[in-house]
Amino acid sequence: MMTRWPPTARDILVDAARFYHREMTDQWPVPEVAMERAIEYAERELYSHSNILYAEAGSRWINRWESGQLEAEMKRAIGKMYQRMRLAEKVIAPKRRR
Repeated sequence: MMTRWPPTARDILVDAARFYHREMTDQWPVPEVAMERAIEYAERELYSHSNILYAEAGSRWINRWESGQLEAEMKRAIGKMYQRMRLAEKVIAPKRRR
């Protein structure tokens, strides 16, 4: 899924996933609120880099972006990246000694 995204959009989405990860490590995280904030961040960044995106992206991606079809894709991608980050945390976390 992410491989079809232009490079700048992929970077923005990774940053949004990192933002979501930070929000989810809060003491009492609210996943829906954190995801909404991550999506808002990603959308702001996409629009602020629109000139670069129009140069990088194919017309199919641009059409999906302009029609608002990317939000569901962004949520799925952020969720998948978050799961990978959580898994990586477990792998690098120090082992507890008994």
